[in-house]
Amino acid sequence: PTTITTTTPTPTPTPTIRIIDYEYAGLNRRAIDVANTFCEHCDMNNLKTDFHREYPDDAQQSLFLRTYVTIADPVLARRLTLASEKAKMDDYDYDEEEEDDHHHHHHGMNMNWEIFLTESQREIGKHALVSHLGWAAWSIA
Repeated sequence: PTTITTTTPTPTPTPTIRIIDYEYAGLNRRAIDVANTFCEHCDMNNLKTDFHREYPDDAQQSLFLRTYVTIADPVLARRLTLASEKAKMDDYDYDEEEEDDHHHHHHGMNMNWEIFLTESQREIGKHALVSHLGWAAWSIA
């Protein structure tokens, strides 16, 4: 005869996740999340925040964005780096009178780090306003 033996498993605690901060849980445009990160760089617990001193300056934003893109999209980072190197070589080949015309034309055709960072910072700056609006709504909810 066949004997069937069953065992009752020892109960183990079920792991739980407790979400304590929902601000990045929704689907936002990337510029909104980065803008919110930059806004939080300021002392938001101080009712008299000095945004001009505490908000990341252009160099800090560029460092953050270069690092972010290098990790999040290494292929894009490499393309931007190659285009930047090409732009430097192309600009070196022209004299100063031709440089302004060539520089403008070249950048219109080829995205490099300089253009990418400038456009990203402008887009993020606009979305910082969305971050402030979101936190204002949160504070009265």
